[in-house]
Amino acid sequence: MQIEEFSADVGIPMNCIFPVKNYSSEIDPSDDTDSLILSTMSGILNFAEDYILMNQPDCSDINA
Repeated sequence: MQIEEFSADVGIPMNCIFPVKNYSSEIDPSDDTDSLILSTMSGILNFAEDYILMNQPDCSDINA
């Protein structure tokens, strides 16, 4: 599988690789392609949320 090969070549875990299809040559939407892109966006947003939560300053240290 290409994703496994890519993961091994560059050292990125497979769960961090999001395959998507380029829409530039298609006019009609496809449920299969749309669900792949929505799944990818969901994964990216989850990673972003985790990053933000892990890098927030601790508000308990702030003296008001």
